[in-house]
Amino acid sequence: MVLFDELNRTPPRSQAALLEAMEERQVTVDGESWPLPEPHLVLATQNPIDQAGTFPLVESQMDRFLLATRLGYPDESTEIKLALSHGAQPTLASLSPVCTPAGLAAAQAAVADLLVSPAVAAYAVALVRATRSDSLVLLGASPRAAIGLLAAARARAVIAGRGYVLPGDVKAVAPSVLAHRLVTDAAPVGAFDVGLAAVQAVLERVPAPRP
Repeated sequence: MVLFDELNRTPPRSQAALLEAMEERQVTVDGESWPLPEPHLVLATQNPIDQAGTFPLVESQMDRFLLATRLGYPDESTEIKLALSHGAQPTLASLSPVCTPAGLAAAQAAVADLLVSPAVAAYAVALVRATRSDSLVLLGASPRAAIGLLAAARARAVIAGRGYVLPGDVKAVAPSVLAHRLVTDAAPVGAFDVGLAAVQAVLERVPAPRP
């Protein structure tokens, strides 16, 4: 697991080094490639404020992140606990693993094999295609987004204890899967919010199939 804190503080050339790792699951140096261990995961945070020392993430980079969310501020009681515990450092030091790499790989394989009906797949693709004609969007979601949308919907179905994907699973994960991939004319500080608004409009416009 690789964590990039404030990824948009790295220059574009450094960001580009992630593209091969995230898509081809390998890294190449001086013409020689090394496969990355499986499973592997890339997590990143992004400073939402466009300020000195930050660089915008390119569309191809954002498209390779499966999910995105906005953390915001903690609630008051949580913030008090953080202040009293020095940012929860003692808690972090006492954490223990809940899964082995082999167990995670097995879970990923089980999710990938989950049944998706043609109607649900068509619904996911219709949502992705609808983002390309939305008035708020300059550049809509790519075919990679449809793949990610069904992958996230499969995972949600597994968490719910089902062996099949419902239209509601696709609808529930669509904002987190699609909003960050859309290119709008908003400033970086508001781009994600505009993306969320566009996804919500698409969800209201595109009818879901009957389960």
